[in-house]
Amino acid sequence: MRGPVATIQSLTILVTLMACPPLASGADSHSELFSLVLSFERSMADLEPRMIDVGDDAIAYLERQGDGEVLVLIHGFAANKDNWVRFVRQLPPGLRIIVLDLPGHGDSTFNPQNSYDATSLTRALADILEALNLEQFHLAGNSYGGWITTLYAAVYPEHVLSLSLIDSAGVVSPVASELQLKMLEGDNPLLVENPEDFERLMEFVFYRQPFLPWPFRPEFARIYSERAAINRKIWDDLSENLDDVVPLLGDLRMPVLVLWGDRDRVLHVSSVDVYREHLSDVRTIILSECGHSPIAERPAETAGYVTQFLAGELPNGLRLQAPSPSKMDVQFQRQHLEHSR
Repeated sequence: MRGPVATIQSLTILVTLMACPPLASGADSHSELFSLVLSFERSMADLEPRMIDVGDDAIAYLERQGDGEVLVLIHGFAANKDNWVRFVRQLPPGLRIIVLDLPGHGDSTFNPQNSYDATSLTRALADILEALNLEQFHLAGNSYGGWITTLYAAVYPEHVLSLSLIDSAGVVSPVASELQLKMLEGDNPLLVENPEDFERLMEFVFYRQPFLPWPFRPEFARIYSERAAINRKIWDDLSENLDDVVPLLGDLRMPVLVLWGDRDRVLHVSSVDVYREHLSDVRTIILSECGHSPIAERPAETAGYVTQFLAGELPNGLRLQAPSPSKMDVQFQRQHLEHSR
């Protein structure tokens, strides 16, 4: 049975779509409906799609206007800007939000002649942020995006007000992850060739899969399958340069939040210990019963912690083990945070 939030979402989307004109039949109708619902989800977060030319690349991004500080959000491998939409919906007003499609991802340009390793994408990120005329901003990244944002913060610290790393790649975890063990056997569940692979990806990345209104699931499966060669190329590129970011962490002086799902099968939660050891201004939060993408699996809770961090409410040295959703209410969460300080 769906929870009350999922039911309300479904009803809201249904009522919205009832007011829309008839769609084409067949596969095209799925794509059109997917686009409509995606636009609806973006609008609920006050996000507007935009494009900017940076060098030879057309870069897609979402923007929420605000008169306060800027927060830039960077997705992970094979993901895109829309992974952050439900997270952004939970952020307080005032913040200006920029959510990028990295080169080669989402609606941004893919060039098979380019390299998409972390160093190359960090240089591309610097060019994009300069083209957007962003001088100082908060930076957050999930997974591969966390690796790239760490590299950016190390090279351009004068631009970064704070750094939020959410299940971030870039360090060697003391305990091998399930993905690492599978790859030793020649198996990579992050690479999708067909709809069956997509279902396996969802099961692997999430501990509790987020609600997806129809036809998101079949459309995501189609998109991932059609991008199979692109994503394999990006994976091969990033795998050629696996330099550990640990030597850079000691030089980071901006406040850092490290947030992780304790059931992450892609990047083991023991990575958190590495960040604790090497960062001078760090607070860590581990979400119980959460997988690799808290921004999609637990968007409200994750956005709440990031909001507290940006407001300076999470002290340096904080170590918080957040309870699972079934055991948590707002009052308990607040008390738990106070006792952890």
